[in-house]
Amino acid sequence: MFAPVSDLIQNQVGRFIPTRELNEWHNKMKQMYPQVYPADDKLFGDDGKQHSFGTKLKAFFDGDITKPMVCEVVGSCWQTEFEVKEPHYLIFMDGDDEISQIALTSAHEEGGWKVIQRGIDSDDEVEPESVKSSGHETQQSEENESEEKNDIFKCALPTCGSSNALKTCGRCKERHYCNEQCQKKHWKFHKFECIPHDQVKHCVDKSASLETIQTMIRNANVNDVIILPSGTFGREGIDFTLEIDKNLHFAGEGMNKTTLICKTLLIKQNGCSGGKAIFRDFKIQGTVKVVQNTFHELSFVSVEVDATNTPTYNAFEVNCCPGKFLAYCCEIIGGSDGLCLTDHSTRATINQTDISYAQCRGIFSNINFKIKDSEVYGCGSYGIKGRSGWTDMGGNNLQPGPWSEFGPY
Repeated sequence: MFAPVSDLIQNQVGRFIPTRELNEWHNKMKQMYPQVYPADDKLFGDDGKQHSFGTKLKAFFDGDITKPMVCEVVGSCWQTEFEVKEPHYLIFMDGDDEISQIALTSAHEEGGWKVIQRGIDSDDEVEPESVKSSGHETQQSEENESEEKNDIFKCALPTCGSSNALKTCGRCKERHYCNEQCQKKHWKFHKFECIPHDQVKHCVDKSASLETIQTMIRNANVNDVIILPSGTFGREGIDFTLEIDKNLHFAGEGMNKTTLICKTLLIKQNGCSGGKAIFRDFKIQGTVKVVQNTFHELSFVSVEVDATNTPTYNAFEVNCCPGKFLAYCCEIIGGSDGLCLTDHSTRATINQTDISYAQCRGIFSNINFKIKDSEVYGCGSYGIKGRSGWTDMGGNNLQPGPWSEFGPY
């Protein structure tokens, strides 16, 4: 179903085949293969047009509703097989950093892949948490164009680094890019920090206590943003649990700049359901525990969990997460177990994350999870105990032990 891609095709990320070319190809196929492409065949099916960048699609493996598959469209290109040219979408499968591809015609077939989130060129939203097109497109308003031409901005795409990035992300108004191609390539990383410029933001004062932060969280609405400045909040020896009870974007200034000192960061949902929650760019000196919720996506990005002072508790415990869980560029230190995944319905991905010095196991998991470019080391028992195994995506340095990716041996 999914084909690998070459380095040449990877360069097509952010680029799409012009609709005119697709229509010309489709008309030609109708003439050459009428049994496959009848006269009333619609190239884009009920979708009406080519999927745009960032469109998320969902299907079920072998039609089994217990085996959902989600992918994100990041481009389209021509592929030639058996001397026949056919359009393909470039995609990222859910939780996978490798580019795959699916036939464009298959993506629009009735009963196949369904759109669950519109891409950046769309004018509507399928789900409440989706982002409208004006949020992602590179925009530059007339009133600030003349001012920006006098300034020097570095392109946010690390592989570009140009100092002539005059366009800004239309969603957050903070990141600068040379062009739409640079922005689209960077979106995979920028999406975690991209906050709509008109989104309600609650800025924590540098002198705020944990009690003040807790009050701010309780007074916030679902999907609001809590921003913590550089500094340390809380102090050692105080038995305080900071409770997140709704979907929030909870952000600091960096794991080396913003520190929360509390017994536990407790994450759950109370009075809301579904949606996303993002936690990024801070350090917690304590533990993290995720309990009752129905999050579709729960992401931790550049978060350090230091549980060296609580060796009898798991450092990071996910007891409930029926959707997708991501630990990206995180550090988990100490605890009884480092990362504990107990919910059998969680779809977990661990990417570029270090887990170290747990008293027992670095990772204990009841589910099969994906792990890539990560390290597990220095743990008292062994690196990973995976009751359902795990999928090694490469680039890992895992402390050996009596459990492999295929279970015990």
